[in-house]
Amino acid sequence: MWHLVIAPARLTLAIPDGMGGVAIDGQPVDLKAGTSEVAVLPVSHKVTFGDSSLLAAQTSTVDASLASSQAVQYQPTFTSDGLGKVKAAVRDYFNDVCAKQTGTTASSSCPQVVKNYLPYSGQWTVIGDPTQDLATTMDKGQKIDALGRFQMVFGYTEDGVTGIRRVPSGGGYSAQLALTSTEVKVNSIASNDSVQAVARPAGATDQAAKDVVAKAMTQCANVSAETVANCPQAAPDVIIANVRWSLQGDPTSGATVSYDGKTGLLTVHGNFSMAVSYTWFAQARNRTSYITHYDANLFWDGQTLQVITIDGAQS
Repeated sequence: MWHLVIAPARLTLAIPDGMGGVAIDGQPVDLKAGTSEVAVLPVSHKVTFGDSSLLAAQTSTVDASLASSQAVQYQPTFTSDGLGKVKAAVRDYFNDVCAKQTGTTASSSCPQVVKNYLPYSGQWTVIGDPTQDLATTMDKGQKIDALGRFQMVFGYTEDGVTGIRRVPSGGGYSAQLALTSTEVKVNSIASNDSVQAVARPAGATDQAAKDVVAKAMTQCANVSAETVANCPQAAPDVIIANVRWSLQGDPTSGATVSYDGKTGLLTVHGNFSMAVSYTWFAQARNRTSYITHYDANLFWDGQTLQVITIDGAQS
């Protein structure tokens, strides 16, 4: 008597936490989160990844006769309620964890960093909604990540400077998520340079950028101080008193505007002229700022443009 021997095919399934179970041809298969291998007959099969309150169900058709071993394609898709919980968890993490850091160096738990060395402690502020263009993906370790872009500002005080200095930080991020069947938690958020750049916001026009910079430059001139935080002017003498600045002309006339979709920064580059009167060792002097070029950095917060800082430039 002859016996027909059929060699089984093997399906590899990647299962994240929080998924509602797996069924093959309608039959539930008890599999834990992670990567599992299931032996099946070498015919066509329907593999169903079950739903939960967070994740939507998905069904894939796999022809096991084509290969003795193959991976079942699955990319988790969140329900509307699940996606809302992901966004809320990411926003809360940025505000409750990342914004409470006081340093400027790279961290294993948050994505923001100041590239230039700053020996100061300060406070981070989130600008806009970091989940506005959020997307989700599952990595090779069956962990679900939320991908997006963030904008933050580091503020600190410095001796001899009037006001709070600000430094922008922006870019792509990956938030590592931990899921149950009903809840989402963020374990950490890392910088991710591979996240797609964001198109320039429609409201962030050249003219809108110039308008807010012109207003900010007027405010810079209204501060009676030798060195003003986030302002470009510089007197030709030091250790001066009774300082009065006066902006001359339109500082945005002929200015150029550029946009970096990777960081979200708009930069306005232009020329300016500021007269300054002051006393220097009891001598009254009238001079002009020896810095005459500037670079203004701006973020779009979802509604308006915010000037973060206006720095003096070489040319």
